[in-house]
Amino acid sequence: METDIGLDESLPVTESLFLGLDFSTQQIKAVVINYEQEVQHEASVQFDNDFPEYRTHGGVLVSTDDNSCVTAPVQMWVKAVDVLLDKLRIEGVDFSKISALSGAAQQHGTVYWKKGTEEILKSLDPTKFLHLQLDNRFTEKLGPPVFAGSVLGNIGNYFVERYGFDEGCKVVAFTGDNPSSLAALCLRPGDVAISLGTSDVVFVSMNDFNPCTSGGANILAHPFQEDAIMGLLCFKNGSVPRDRIKTEYTGDDWKIFSQLLDCSPPGNYGNIGFFFDNEEIIPPYLQGNHFFNTDGVAVSRFTSNEVYVRALVEGQFLSRRLHAQRIGFTCGPCSRVLATGGASQNTALLQVMSDVFNSPVYTMDVFNSAALGAAYRAKSAMVPEKPFLEAIKEPVLKLVCTPVEDAAIVYSPMLARYAKLEGKLIAELRHGPENGTKG
Repeated sequence: METDIGLDESLPVTESLFLGLDFSTQQIKAVVINYEQEVQHEASVQFDNDFPEYRTHGGVLVSTDDNSCVTAPVQMWVKAVDVLLDKLRIEGVDFSKISALSGAAQQHGTVYWKKGTEEILKSLDPTKFLHLQLDNRFTEKLGPPVFAGSVLGNIGNYFVERYGFDEGCKVVAFTGDNPSSLAALCLRPGDVAISLGTSDVVFVSMNDFNPCTSGGANILAHPFQEDAIMGLLCFKNGSVPRDRIKTEYTGDDWKIFSQLLDCSPPGNYGNIGFFFDNEEIIPPYLQGNHFFNTDGVAVSRFTSNEVYVRALVEGQFLSRRLHAQRIGFTCGPCSRVLATGGASQNTALLQVMSDVFNSPVYTMDVFNSAALGAAYRAKSAMVPEKPFLEAIKEPVLKLVCTPVEDAAIVYSPMLARYAKLEGKLIAELRHGPENGTKG
């Protein structure tokens, strides 16, 4: 990679293409967009399927002795770059129009270079594959980290000669897959994004944070604002308890599930439930079902199907809001909730989300978000006179629901009760149950 970072004027930026790469655990993906942020090309390489010679499962190798060590062949990742770029070439990508590229990578893999590799990178043979020339070149650490919006320099001559990239194509610093997804969502300060999947994942953009107040929370470098912070919270018990409650109390029918939510009142008559089918991440180690009545007394069961359904959904979203607030997020009058993932198709469920957060809920169609966010950051770097949120057009959002009129009156005290009951469960986990658990 060349170190000259002067912006190339050979192609108007409005006619440029931008390349985003996502090096995830199971595959590598590419998205090419134009200046209007329209996707022009996509390609991917699946590690297990495309490279059976590495014998990976889910993109990794697990030690056979105690399953405690998980690795991935670095050469496989390099080989995937060779194959991916060839796929893009077959797709008809005009690499000469790519003005900038950036990427994202899984946050579980670390790559180290051997001393002297920099000289080899400068003298790569464009007639040969990368993975053949970089074999056995990995052992020492890379340099210090930089802001994800930094332009590191021009693309290396190898890619200019082999694929036809313009020699002025800029390389923008890569970031993690989750921060890059936040960039694809164009999350504004005060917004919260909630991905409803097997695990529920919460993204927030903040100017400051509260350290060590919510076990399992992650504080990350912001992908497009140097003076901001990204908060990420992963809740293991997402769709699994939702599917179980649907099966047990609605005859496995999402329509009935939604009807039960709609016919039960916000606040659920004061009943609160904790549904941890698997050992939870946030708060850590909690497991099992825990039910409390309006007096805060632990009970063995609820009285009706609709109470179970609403207790599950309210409890999940109270937890998401509670722990987001504990790391510094604040729901304000301009806050929005951006819902993604499979369960975001359920309007009744999103209405509860809106009520608990006392904010409007929007949905959007964003695919390959990590690669798309990388392409957005590449485009933003080419218009440095504008902040990211001005240089990038926000994805089209669909307003799904707004909070009911008395949402704050119901859920502000309920959130405090939920926090107190959760604290009691954590204390019981550490010290044993108290007599007459009450909150």
